[in-house]
Amino acid sequence: MSIMHIRSVDLNLLPILTAVVEDRSVTVAADKLGMTQSAVSQALSRMRKLWKDPLLVRTGRGMQPTPYALELTRKFRPALESLTAALAKPAPFDPVQASRTYTISISGGGDDIVVPALMQLLSREAPDISLSTLAASPADLERELEDGRVDLVIDYALVAPGEKARLPRYNRALRWAKVYEEDLVILDAAKRASDMPMTLETYAGRWHVGFTLPVSRARVLDRSLALQGVRRDIRFRMPTIASIPAVVERTGSLATIPARFAESCERRYAVKARTSDFPLPRIVLYLVWHAQTDNEPAELWLREKLMHIIAWPETETTMGA
Repeated sequence: MSIMHIRSVDLNLLPILTAVVEDRSVTVAADKLGMTQSAVSQALSRMRKLWKDPLLVRTGRGMQPTPYALELTRKFRPALESLTAALAKPAPFDPVQASRTYTISISGGGDDIVVPALMQLLSREAPDISLSTLAASPADLERELEDGRVDLVIDYALVAPGEKARLPRYNRALRWAKVYEEDLVILDAAKRASDMPMTLETYAGRWHVGFTLPVSRARVLDRSLALQGVRRDIRFRMPTIASIPAVVERTGSLATIPARFAESCERRYAVKARTSDFPLPRIVLYLVWHAQTDNEPAELWLREKLMHIIAWPETETTMGA
């Protein structure tokens, strides 16, 4: 059959032919399809003209399909079944029965806050779902989401003092939602820390430990400090934020990090989160996903849970205690 011939076929006829061939009866097929008997007969007449074959003939044993009708239905039945399955409404996502792995890309210290709470939730609500985390790579963000290697990205932006959070510059194929905003604080070694807010003079005179940031984000902090006449003396630069508290504890350096991450560091290291008497940028957290997963039930469930966890991570810890 040529391509032009395929275009001329009313695809609504194919389920009708399949039903008539299977049931060997126009009446039974019409009842199954929710159509009138005359409508099925008219459709059968159209198909006979289209394919120039009687398709079904009356015999002493009732209506019998011709060899051509049997061959037609044998070939297009799998396609009809696939099309029906593709158009069917997705089944509701059941986390208790689901078995899969979620891969999340995280930046800005979120893994220390979010991952334990998410793992706790999964163990309680979705016991057969596994979790894999990756360090966020802004350059690969869109490609990893589109390829399905990453389900969701937890990204962040720094907002200068006195400014409003700007919309992220993501590709149109990506979706995003702002889920949390918090202050930056100063992490200090407990042996050197006081309960008083840190002064700009003290901040400028101490060594600092930093971690690798995309250039655009690093500039926000550096520009904010430069406007106040300060440039950090960064003596140690780490590849990720996770190693920051150990360096602060051992060297007595300072680190400028998100408040909730600093609080979690206090529970495991001899460090102290300190406020400042000068303005520092704020950090805004976003969830980012690809448009192709907008309505995918399993992805919707994950986004809903993560939005709650990022905003109130202590809730999961309390519920699991």
